Amino acid sequence: AEPPVGPDPDPPYPLPTPIRYVVVITKENHTFDNYFTGFPGADSTFTAKLSDGTTMKRKPAPFSDLWRDPPHNHATALRAWNGGKMNGFDTTMSGAHSDEGFLYYPESQIPHYWKYAREFVLCDRFFSQILAPTTPGHAITSTSPYGTCEPAFNLPHLVEAAGAVYVARWTTFHVKQLARSIGEAFQKKGFSFIEVISPCPTLYQRRNKLGDGLDTMKYYKEKSKVKHGAPTSEVGLTMTGEIIVGKFVDRDRPDYQSLLHAQMVESLGESYVEPSETVCSCS
Repeated sequence: AEPPVGPDPDPPYPLPTPIRYVVVITKENHTFDNYFTGFPGADSTFTAKLSDGTTMKRKPAPFSDLWRDPPHNHATALRAWNGGKMNGFDTTMSGAHSDEGFLYYPESQIPHYWKYAREFVLCDRFFSQILAPTTPGHAITSTSPYGTCEPAFNLPHLVEAAGAVYVARWTTFHVKQLARSIGEAFQKKGFSFIEVISPCPTLYQRRNKLGDGLDTMKYYKEKSKVKHGAPTSEVGLTMTGEIIVGKFVDRDRPDYQSLLHAQMVESLGESYVEPSETVCSCS
């Protein structure tokens, strides 16, 4: 039987991995260097380039409220980008407050985030832009104030063509189903992909008149349709249309390491020496 569309009770069978919960913390309107400047082993910087070509030393944030939230509009983004030079951020704030966009919070101010970063995964080279190949057509975003015009990528179809062995999609309404898919993906050898549709009530939904976070959960519940095994060519998304969710691809094929090993043995024969295994450590 297919799983229910919404949250369901704990499954009567064991999960495929010891992992029961996966929590992703995303801080909107904060850069990596705003929170984790100086984090051991991470790619961060204590300096910043200014529009006049000089370099400034960044300061820790005060233990009080900032003067104001930096502007997020389209014109400001273009000034900060400065034709690709990425040195116009000092022009987005005025006067004595022009350096607020460069402030950083040391560990003493946000110890819990630094503790999470030491114990779990921290992405130091992760960048996100509003207008992206997955943005639905005609949607209004910070960087497309008049709406998008490009057709959006159908990601499940794209990754299946790229060789993924496991492809699924759920929304943030489908908590239990998503947890099961993550566990199943961990069991696969090779490239797995799970698309998670999540809301942005503060900007995206407000600008597109889609309501608040609760309205989005209701929308996910009403518009989602479980179709396990659906052809990925038929699961493309639109801004307000039906959302096809489920497990679309679950297959076995040799992973990259196995293919590389077989090729090296075929080409080099007995002279091939297996490289030592790389072990990742989070300590």
